[in-house]
Amino acid sequence: MDLHQNARSCPASRAVLVERVVTQGWTVWEAAGSIGMSEQRAYVWLSRFRAEGQAGLHDRSSRPHRIVGRTPPERMERALALRQGKRSASEIAGLIGVPRSTVARWLRRHGLGRLRQLAPPEPVRRYQREVVGELRHLDVKKLGRIGQVGHRITRDRRSRSRGIGWEFVHVAIDDASRMAYVEVLEDERGLGNGRAWCKIPLWIQKSWGPWTTYGGGGEYGEEWHQAGMFERKQNVFDDFIAAAEWLIAKRYTSRDRLSIYGGSNGGLLVGAVLNQRPDLFGAAVPAVGVMDMLRYQKFTIGWAWASEYGSSDDPKMLPALRAYSPLHNIKPGACYPPTLITTADHDDRVFPAHSFKYAATLQAAQGCANPILIRIETRAGHGAGRPTAKLIGDATDRLAFLTKALVMPAPTF
Repeated sequence: MDLHQNARSCPASRAVLVERVVTQGWTVWEAAGSIGMSEQRAYVWLSRFRAEGQAGLHDRSSRPHRIVGRTPPERMERALALRQGKRSASEIAGLIGVPRSTVARWLRRHGLGRLRQLAPPEPVRRYQREVVGELRHLDVKKLGRIGQVGHRITRDRRSRSRGIGWEFVHVAIDDASRMAYVEVLEDERGLGNGRAWCKIPLWIQKSWGPWTTYGGGGEYGEEWHQAGMFERKQNVFDDFIAAAEWLIAKRYTSRDRLSIYGGSNGGLLVGAVLNQRPDLFGAAVPAVGVMDMLRYQKFTIGWAWASEYGSSDDPKMLPALRAYSPLHNIKPGACYPPTLITTADHDDRVFPAHSFKYAATLQAAQGCANPILIRIETRAGHGAGRPTAKLIGDATDRLAFLTKALVMPAPTF
């Protein structure tokens, strides 16, 4: 959200105001003072909340509802047509009888502010092979060896390493999958190129494979965002499942080698699709996920997410949340893939009870021998600010689990 740099409030702080007044019983004067807002303005936000709910706490457009003397749309269309004839904004303003600033605003709004935008360059037409291994790109980079710490650290230019030779970085990239194999060799001719050429198919076969993400955020505008909110949340899961099916159908990977990982809201995603399609994935790692969608608003800061998910306190939203809540859709006796659930004992964002309950319920319901494990980080929170040692430990455990679960042999060249 694009807020003014000196704005005294935002939707989150207004939600705090409402929580303290409506739920905790603070006076309006006390709650307004705690977040640096005037009492008069606090009454405005409270009245909007009572009238519209959480949606009333968001900023509204300052554009007037009705504009007297609006320019007829026919005049703007004529201005755009004149622009196609490469007329300047001043010439167009004189021909149609409106201020030059108005014409310039129209042109910018329609992407015609500069003459070069009238004929944009053609998009790059790049090819891509359909079959993995059909085309490989090779390159070699020549790098000088470094024998000792340099003068920029020692500040001593007298000691130099001369004649210690070169190293050659051989890079082979598969055109279809975009997977790359890199190896440092002592030779840039013949044998070196042949080794890189021959090893890339084996590397692709034994590598982790493609990674994919899902939509529903703000990457493509607010309409894209809202398509994954409230009762439309299932769209996010459908998109993710479709992406997994496409990767398998196109032979980028197989079900046995397809793993899924997501954290926080992404952990909710992994838990939901794991329930809906346990047959589609080879392994899953839901991290610090929101797993109990019927009571998430009862824990720590969870009440602030109601503007994204809706709340089970709303009778209209209860069926939609119940339909995909990871904790409440685990099927007893179903065979779930190997799953590693991760959380932290001091997570004040997504309370660790989400992961505790989900892990216990999934372990009790598991209908086959695949392991259901939980990793609990101690003296850590939701993830931000963790020391390097904990980051390395978490990544090591996740990758070791996936290597074992996906039965991935160690590469041997």
